[in-house]
Amino acid sequence: MKNTITLFTILLLAPLYAMNAAETPKPKPNIILILADDLGYGGLGCYGQTHYQTPHLDRMAAEGARLTQFNCPAPFCAPTRASLLTGRYPFRCGMTANPAPDGGEIAHQLHLPASEVLLPELLKEAGYRTGMFGKWHLGHAEPGWLPTHRGFEEYFGIPYSNDMRPVALFEGDQQVEYPVIQANLTKRYTARALAFLEEHQSQPFFLFLAHAMPHKPLAVSEEFYHKSGGGLYGDAVSELDWSIGQVLARLKELNLDENTLVMFTSDNGATFGGSCGGLRGMKGSSGVGKDLKPGERYNDPRGPDGVTIFAPFEQSQPSEHPGLRTGEAGKPMQLFDLETDPGEQRDVAALHSDVVQRLRNTFDLMTSQLHEQPSPPSADPKRQPGK
Repeated sequence: MKNTITLFTILLLAPLYAMNAAETPKPKPNIILILADDLGYGGLGCYGQTHYQTPHLDRMAAEGARLTQFNCPAPFCAPTRASLLTGRYPFRCGMTANPAPDGGEIAHQLHLPASEVLLPELLKEAGYRTGMFGKWHLGHAEPGWLPTHRGFEEYFGIPYSNDMRPVALFEGDQQVEYPVIQANLTKRYTARALAFLEEHQSQPFFLFLAHAMPHKPLAVSEEFYHKSGGGLYGDAVSELDWSIGQVLARLKELNLDENTLVMFTSDNGATFGGSCGGLRGMKGSSGVGKDLKPGERYNDPRGPDGVTIFAPFEQSQPSEHPGLRTGEAGKPMQLFDLETDPGEQRDVAALHSDVVQRLRNTFDLMTSQLHEQPSPPSADPKRQPGK
């Protein structure tokens, strides 16, 4: 997991790389941001994964830079994606919960406020072509809340999580396919991303490829099914890795690889079947994990329909908990020494009361600067960034 606000800063400043007062301006760098869903810190070979192979992402890690000391701002999907595209904490940008078509009227109507300025809007103003393929999750109930009204010129994907029903594909702001065969999602998103690169190879572009995997329900194409050696989870991550390899290869074929910034990250920590790389807990938790017992089997109460849930009896189970479940019980005002105890096993608050107080003062100062969030206003599809 990478710090989404730090990533926003890097991406926003990337065009400045092309500017130098002493030289002829270089072409603006292309930007590709690839986001996995629920991929834990230990989910790749470069972070210690041994159950399946991730050669393309391992190559990115070896040839590029790894941001290893940052965290996402929330343990679930929508708030982290809001921070990624706004550069602001969830409690500042107004997205602190997950929109969901099957989560009741409040969840159905939840969306990123129209007042927030998004990265694709800024890059579009700077002359970039913008395209997004995959999971949006920042509002879906009205056309004005969808990506093509928030800075992206093209959009193809499911506008929320792949376990939220109806699982429907959108093209722009129109639903174009239902039901969705999830086994083909990774390949279809990849194909659209490659077509975007072809179409805009002569222009600066910002491509946001937000894959569904390895969010539950796990799904893979026939080519990758039972091929990884790491179960259905490993199959899904292997296909994800294949997708990254396709993007990198196409950049090289188009002679764009030397002028394109490619970044890969995940929205939050792992869930069952994944790996938190020796860290504590899992997605959606601040303690040792979910209430399900390790030996208990989970079955989706809605049941498989042959399309939405692929290989229902091969989905990851609570026995495949991704993180540490040991350590002192969670309580307010705990303090951990992350240098010597990255798994947060021993609370040292009593030994460093001055540090606890300093952090508490900083927290209180920050919260005093916040204002009560108003009800999200209806988005105006014709609005301009910042207005």
